[in-house]
Amino acid sequence: CWVVKSPMPTARRDLGVAADASGNMYAVGGYNGNFLDTLEVYDSSTDTWATKASVPVARNDMGFTFNPANGKFYFGGGYNNGLFSDFFEYDPVSNVWTMKASLPTVRAGLRLAAGQNGKIYAIGGCFLNQQCETNVQEYDPTTNQWTIKSAIPNTRADHGLVTAPNGKIYMIGGGGY
Repeated sequence: CWVVKSPMPTARRDLGVAADASGNMYAVGGYNGNFLDTLEVYDSSTDTWATKASVPVARNDMGFTFNPANGKFYFGGGYNNGLFSDFFEYDPVSNVWTMKASLPTVRAGLRLAAGQNGKIYAIGGCFLNQQCETNVQEYDPTTNQWTIKSAIPNTRADHGLVTAPNGKIYMIGGGGY
């Protein structure tokens, strides 16, 4: 059954959500009438929220994921009266955001997933002209470089993206334009 927990301090939609290795849930960015740069973390053991360092940019509909290989979060792309390709790494230990190599293409509605190899995958998303990205883009945190990988079979935006225990990344639902 569903149990109501402490509400998120900042109401919003089109945010990024990811859990760290200990099960803390991070909510970032989004939109509530304003584009947000807020980062909040939920501790399920205490049913409490805490505010962390703001993202250097206010965005919604961006990619966000946790990389268990290095214990850091990644945030990229998104929308705020235009599309963006900037890409950031967040270290929850130091509570610091660092700009990294930009995504190869600007877009919103993309999703990020961490592979078992420690690399980050940017999949899907669309441009302002309603055309969508088909190439999978792989980010290597050790070299700070992007590589283009094989294309997805159908264009997607605002989809679910998850890395399963078998190491495969699954793309679920979303819209194609």
